[in-house]
Amino acid sequence: MYFFVQLSGLLDAVDGHAARMLNQSSKFGAMLDMLTDRCATMYVVNTKSRILQRIIESMIFQVFVGCLVLILPFGNDILSNIYGY
Repeated sequence: MYFFVQLSGLLDAVDGHAARMLNQSSKFGAMLDMLTDRCATMYVVNTKSRILQRIIESMIFQVFVGCLVLILPFGNDILSNIYGY
């Protein structure tokens, strides 16, 4: 993903510079450029949030499994101390 973001930024800079050099800039082109920049930003934020969500879900699952691994072997002892079995 990082490669594509960098490539998008590079192409954005090159096409803007080329349009000014060739005197082919317009208000529509400037607005279209801003629109594509915002779309690229939305894509990056969405992708990063999905990656972060998967990491958090994985961490929660690992903590849950870790708690089970620690609690299950001692479950009978804990219950016997609580309920007097």
